Amino acid sequence: MSLSLRDKAFFLLVLKDHPQNAVQYFSYLNTQLKSQLQKLYDQIASLSHENIKAVAHSELMRLVKRQSQTYLNDVHDDWLVEILLKESPAMVAIVLRYLPVDRAKRILDRLPPEVSSKMPKMKKTFSVSPILLLMLQQRFENLFAVDRVYRKGETLEMNHLPLLGQRKVQQVFLNLGYRELSLGLRTLPEGTRSIMLKRFPAEVRSAVADYLKKGDRVSPERIKLAQQNVSDAQDKQSSGKEFVMGLGFVVFSKSILAKEESDLGIIEKMFPLVLAKQLRKLAQEQMGSNTEASALAYREEVIAAMTAVLQN
Repeated sequence: MSLSLRDKAFFLLVLKDHPQNAVQYFSYLNTQLKSQLQKLYDQIASLSHENIKAVAHSELMRLVKRQSQTYLNDVHDDWLVEILLKESPAMVAIVLRYLPVDRAKRILDRLPPEVSSKMPKMKKTFSVSPILLLMLQQRFENLFAVDRVYRKGETLEMNHLPLLGQRKVQQVFLNLGYRELSLGLRTLPEGTRSIMLKRFPAEVRSAVADYLKKGDRVSPERIKLAQQNVSDAQDKQSSGKEFVMGLGFVVFSKSILAKEESDLGIIEKMFPLVLAKQLRKLAQEQMGSNTEASALAYREEVIAAMTAVLQN
């Protein structure tokens, strides 16, 4: 029987603080986890309450790690809905209780009736003890824990990208896409360029024009690659910011290394599911063949886009 670190911590906290009636707290968990914890509890149920508390305390000390921060606030609603569908209705109600009201309403509106109809009444949810509420909250937030922070003024590295927050991360990908589109159009005749840009909204045209004015120094090979990327993206018949974001995904996919897949797992959750799937597909196709050397130039492009976003 294997439990995640967060589930072990929850189990031990309940034993430590409520050894006499620990079982009742398992009702907030999904059926499979509830069964696992019940079996574990049955193995120690014959011990005295003091011994159970002592064992739980000892095991908790072994689980202690340095404090991490959570990126829950940056997780797109699509992902929260998907994750909550795997939790018990009681746990869903607890999570919705401590989310901001407007966000909780958005999530609730998207839950299927078979989940929302089984959620406990608001009065019962608010009768949960503060200690249990905190434990359940920590258990859920540990799904989105990161063990590092970015501090203003630090030299930017690739592993700082997941720490910038949803809005800034999305802007980084847009900036990468705007630049890629401008590189793909740079050597085209003015008339051809204008015709191609007409399909885009004014905001995209304006951003691309700004990048064209900058005239970044890049190799002819990089221009050709950008042209190919733009051509491939056009075949997918997307337009506007979605098209630009897709180009940003392409550039990023060439910058990420296999050892950074956990960072990809954080970043993808900051996008709607449909875009997240596109990002992951591109990254997984490319990561295996990326090397430190081949990714270097693209990593510099990503870091330059991060720098620009942080300076605005």
